[in-house]
Parts: sequence; C-alpha cells; structure tokens
Amino acid sequence: MFTRAKVRVRIAVGLAISVLAMPLFAADSHPPAPQVSFSSLSGEALSLQQFRSSVVLLNFWTTSCGVCLSEIPTLSALQDRYRPAGLRVLGVALDDDAEAVRAFAAHRHLNYTLAIGSQQIEERFGTGVFPVTFMIGRDGRIYSRHTGAITQEALESEVAQLLAAEGTAPLNAFRASAGAQPVELPTAAELGSEVPGVDVSHLSQEQLAQLKQQLDSEPCPCGCNRMVLKCRSNHSSCEESRRQAQEAAEKLHGPMI
Repeated sequence: MFTRAKVRVRIAVGLAISVLAMPLFAADSHPPAPQVSFSSLSGEALSLQQFRSSVVLLNFWTTSCGVCLSEIPTLSALQDRYRPAGLRVLGVALDDDAEAVRAFAAHRHLNYTLAIGSQQIEERFGTGVFPVTFMIGRDGRIYSRHTGAITQEALESEVAQLLAAEGTAPLNAFRASAGAQPVELPTAAELGSEVPGVDVSHLSQEQLAQLKQQLDSEPCPCGCNRMVLKCRSNHSSCEESRRQAQEAAEKLHGPMI
C-alpha cells in the first residue's frame, strides 16, 4: 500500500524521467472543461465541479467498445496508485442506458466512479470515436485529449505532472505524452448549429437550405445507413459525417478564415 510520501516520490521520479520527451502544447490550448452534469449509477447528479482541486482522468466509453473495456485495468491501476495524491478517475458511459451500465458494473469490482452521459455531453466535448480520455488539472482545465487506445505509461506521465502542480493555478509547462491531441472543444456556433457540430453562421439562409437539402440526400460514409444530416442529428460524434458536412459547407461559401 502506498503512503502519501511514497506516492509523491513516485510522481517526482516518473516526471523527471519522461517529461523532456513529451510535446509541449501552448497554454491557451488548455480550455476550461465544460460544466456539465452526469448521472451516477444510482441516479444522483454528478458534476466536474465536485472534483475541483483533484486531477480528473475523464474517460468516455461504451460497454460495446472492445478497446474501452481493455483499458479498464489501466484505469483501475492508476486510481489505486494515485488516489492518495488526488487523482479521480471518472468513466462516463455514452450510447448506453443506466441499466446496461449497472449490469456491466455488477460483474466488475471497479474502484473508480462510473456515470451515464448524454448526447449533450457528447456534443460539448466533441468526443468522436471511443474511447476518448481527457486529462483535467486541479484548475478545472483540460490539458490533453487521447482518442483510441492509450498505454498506462502515457497516462501516468501526464497524471504525474498534474498531481505535482501546486494549488489550482494553471500548469503552463505541461507536456502531453506521445499521441495526445491538442484540446479543441466545439464552439458556440457549432453547438447551436442546424447542422450539429458544423459552423454554418457564415452561410446565407438560401445556402443553409441548400446545404441541408444536400446533406439530407447523401448517405453517411460511416456505414450507419442514414443520410449525413440525420447522422449529424442522431450521432453528432461521428467524425465522417462532420467532415462531409464541413466540406459541403465550405464549397457553398468557401473556407472560413
């Protein structure tokens, strides 16, 4: 069992070994995490604000995603090791109802918090494919995003930096592990769009009508058997429908500068 002192030593050693090899993202690429509410498996409301002053590893997953399930031992190991230092792992299930997640959890003795997400949360974070993991510092800002499979070593190097930060001040010298993506959350224009996830504010009403008509007649390349517009409405995290809709909007008006 790790004492708090041992955890701090482990963090310091891991940080010193790995930090120089990591990409450095600009400080302004660490936006505040959206203030959204989740639902616990017992139906109680949860929010990221409740975890303020802790480092949060926010993992979006589904029970039908094989890669998501393969990451569970890694998330459990990190929660065990770094809980005394202030790490909180939060697994938010998307595309699942509460009953399915409860049934899944009943057969697993998970040591971290599980919650149920929603389409609104999916849109606010722009999750895309699953699993998606966000590292959130004590200051409530998102420091990295990882899409798809990620190793324990990669997550641990980021956890170590964020836990080593003093107080809730921004960590401007944060270095993301290999494979991390800069954090780009959907804008207000994308969230409020008639084509979910695509900024159409630069289009005239005539162009917007033309775009919607076009997207309502083109099949989505993701294989969902829906037209692009319907896929954007029903599954806004689909990157393929978003890309096709964005390209169509740009052809009507030209790329946004």
